Amino acid sequence: MICFADQGAGITQEQQPRIFDRFRRGNREQNRKGTGMGWAIAREIIRAHGQQIWVSSKPGRGSEVCFRLPVACQDGQP
Repeated sequence: MICFADQGAGITQEQQPRIFDRFRRGNREQNRKGTGMGWAIAREIIRAHGQQIWVSSKPGRGSEVCFRLPVACQDGQP
């Protein structure tokens, strides 16, 4: 399992399910460079491995995004 955490502005409960949508940008990121595709691409890569990605966040306290990926042994077997 891999998690990324920050101590930023956080994401409201209403916005959390949509952060993995294509072209989705946070309210504060509207004037920054980028396409809003980063988390959407990450979600599709993780789904291709049969896994899920999720976010937990509290406005004013930061966010944490986590996912799991399968591990293979050196011979390619799980």
